[in-house]
Amino acid sequence: VGRVWALRPPAGAVAESARVDGGTRPLATGGGDRVYFAAGVELAGVRARDLQPVAPIGLAARVRAAAATPSGDRLYVATERAGEVEVVDRFAERVRGRLTLPGEVGELRMDPVGRYLLARAGRGDSAWVVALADDRIVGTVRGAWRDDLPLVLPDGEIALAQGEDVTLVTGATLRATRTVAGGAADLW
Repeated sequence: VGRVWALRPPAGAVAESARVDGGTRPLATGGGDRVYFAAGVELAGVRARDLQPVAPIGLAARVRAAAATPSGDRLYVATERAGEVEVVDRFAERVRGRLTLPGEVGELRMDPVGRYLLARAGRGDSAWVVALADDRIVGTVRGAWRDDLPLVLPDGEIALAQGEDVTLVTGATLRATRTVAGGAADLW
C-alpha cells in the first residue's frame, strides 16, 4: 500500500493523506503535480495538490524500476519483460511507446536536465544510455552503479566509476574525454 502525506508549511502536522492500494514504489513527476506508485501491472497515482486519485496507467508487465523526466511529461518504466522500458505520456495518461534494450533492466536513472536516461543492466557493471530527444539507444557504458554514479553532468558528459578512477565520456558518442585519477573515492 502506498501512502502520500500533504504538508503545508509552516505547519508541521500532516494536513491530509491518501492511500494508493497496491502501490509499492513511489515516483514523483517533475513539478510535483502527480505521485505514482508501481501497483502490479499499472501505475496508480494521486494529484499532489488535492490527493485525489488519477486514472491508473496500464502496463504490459510488472514494474521493475521507473524514472520521470525533469519536466514530468514522460515516465520511463522498466518492466519485468526482459529489456523492455515503456514510455508513458503522463499528460495523456497512457503508454505511448516502448524501448527495447539489449537485456534485463535493474534500475533507471534520469539525467537532471532530461537529455539522457541511464538504464542499469540487470547483471554486471554496465548501463545503457538512451538519448531522450528521440528515445534512441546511444550505447553501453561500463562502470559501477552507485548512489552517485553514473552521473550525467551539466555539460552532457557522463561520469563513470571504473575501478579507483572516474572516467568522463560524452553522452552523444560515449567516447572518453578524460579520467579523474582516484576520483572513485569521492562523492559525486
